Amino acid sequence: MTASSPPFPRRPGPFVGPRPFDVHEQGMFFGRRDATEEVARLWRANRLTVLHGDTGTGKTSLLRAGLVPALRAEGANVLPPGESTAADPVAALPRINPYSLTLLRSWAPEESPARLAATSLAGFLQRRERADRRGAAQPTLAAIDQAERITRGDGPLRRHRRLFLEELCAALLQRPRTHLLVVVRTDQLDAVLRVAKQLDEVEYAQFALGPLPAEAAREVVRGSLRGAGRRFDVPWTPDLLERLGGGDVDPVLLQVACARLWGSPDPPAGSELPAEVRRALRAFGERALADVAADHDVDRPDLADWLRRPAGEARGAVTEAVLHALEDRYLLTRRAEDRAHPYRLRHPLLEDALRPWDPDRWPRAAPTAESVLNAAAGTFVTGDLGRAERLALAATKPSAVLPGTPAETETLLGGIAVLRRRPDDAKQHYEAASGLFDRVRDQSRAVLLLAARGWVALDAGDPHEAVEWLEHAIHRDPNNPAVQTWLGVALKQAGMRTQAVSLLDKAVRRADDPLVPQRALAAALADSDDRTFAERALREYSRIRSGPFAPSDEATRALAQATIGDAEAARRGVRAAVARDPQSGAVLLTGARALLRLGEPERAAGLARQALSADDPPLPPHQRPDAERVMEMADQRRGRRWRRH
Repeated sequence: MTASSPPFPRRPGPFVGPRPFDVHEQGMFFGRRDATEEVARLWRANRLTVLHGDTGTGKTSLLRAGLVPALRAEGANVLPPGESTAADPVAALPRINPYSLTLLRSWAPEESPARLAATSLAGFLQRRERADRRGAAQPTLAAIDQAERITRGDGPLRRHRRLFLEELCAALLQRPRTHLLVVVRTDQLDAVLRVAKQLDEVEYAQFALGPLPAEAAREVVRGSLRGAGRRFDVPWTPDLLERLGGGDVDPVLLQVACARLWGSPDPPAGSELPAEVRRALRAFGERALADVAADHDVDRPDLADWLRRPAGEARGAVTEAVLHALEDRYLLTRRAEDRAHPYRLRHPLLEDALRPWDPDRWPRAAPTAESVLNAAAGTFVTGDLGRAERLALAATKPSAVLPGTPAETETLLGGIAVLRRRPDDAKQHYEAASGLFDRVRDQSRAVLLLAARGWVALDAGDPHEAVEWLEHAIHRDPNNPAVQTWLGVALKQAGMRTQAVSLLDKAVRRADDPLVPQRALAAALADSDDRTFAERALREYSRIRSGPFAPSDEATRALAQATIGDAEAARRGVRAAVARDPQSGAVLLTGARALLRLGEPERAAGLARQALSADDPPLPPHQRPDAERVMEMADQRRGRRWRRH
């Protein structure tokens, strides 16, 4: 369950209403044959293709019900449609990049999340490469749908997003057989193109998807009814299309109107049609408003007041998360160029149907645990942790819930507690989540939550407690290289370097994608002032082919270089790491230690001081004494130097 889950229930009949078509609904998807053929051609031919269009033009439907089934029928190597978002309970897990993990989980829904958590994008894509029947290399066709969700994220998520985009770009450069399709709303097209232009070696193509032309809209109606064994009165169809926009027809509004007319025993004729279409659009809009208000715990009059005068962005109870939800329900669209009034109803017919804004007329809404959890996760993304926590607690109250929802709710509450620096609360939530996942027989996520429980203990300054919980996790999944890696890191922090190196060695040998355990092994070796360990750390770093190095890797490699006396390389590494991650407490502290080993106490003390005040992410409590110790040692060395002079 994520905030990207379809907000509308599935309905019987040939018209799906206001939701995207899915992969298995190819036979119900009409009107986009030309677009399907052209985008498929671009996707096959280009390393990067950008499919963009306004909210509600049918981009997701084109991908899922048009492109993916058509290309699979031709024998192409197509991954399941991917999504990358931080609006997911897993986004709050410590030490995990939510954008990377949610993307990998959507590309490989059959794989264990605990294993995917320690998988690189480049390593995953390499494993998914295939040859055709003649043995020739095939492109791997991968897609990221609703990529505008990547741009949503405040607070600590900004750093995760930046590192995810760096990793994604590196993966595209390293795996030339990967052809990526990015599906995005036009208001976020510039953000996607800025990233694309960083890929000097990769040419990209664009395709703009607009509303349905009149003839394509007629094909939607005729094809849908033909598949259901019924016919519209042919003279009646042009009147419907004319009412919905004439030349160009909005796909969502067409589905909404047709779904209502399909359910009518006697379809209206002539002069009755405009009123019936207006009723259909009003019912659609008022249901969406009622549901969003209920899920986000917003008073209906407040939401109606915002809609009457939508000046600026979020205001009062109508938060940024509420506006995102109304976008996702196809009510609002965002125009980035209009800074005074960026949000507006996305179609004049909706404004005509919904005015006057009378919240007393909206239908009753009964929020479910799943819908409230989605609202909490969407609010978490915006950085409003207090409101996200209140909504997540509200998601525990409804009695009828899907089996995994309580566990996901506890997971999100644990992550919020981590960010609000309440480690004891986080531990309780993660323990509860692990037990609840066990109840629904989801061992993979139960193991992941045991590991998260250990990470909280480690960051709170208790590596021995962390080892205990990670040993519980490894007992449950003894051959999981990801859990072995996490336990190895905890063992190193607990002072058991020999055991840590042995376990990390084993994880490197067992992993399909050795990048993550290899990085952890190199870091464990570099964190020693022993030259032999430092030389081995540098050998491990030289074997890492997937990149770019994370800032933490650059800093620990610089530490090893300082240990063996390679001063120039160490200085370059510290500068690069700090420039890329200037607010990371751990990166700044590692850089300070490297400079201290190089005999530069003034610069070392400066970085240690910055590490103590860093906040993205802050220095874990157990490392703060290390930073203070670096400052003391730097002062002592400065004192000895002053006395010599």
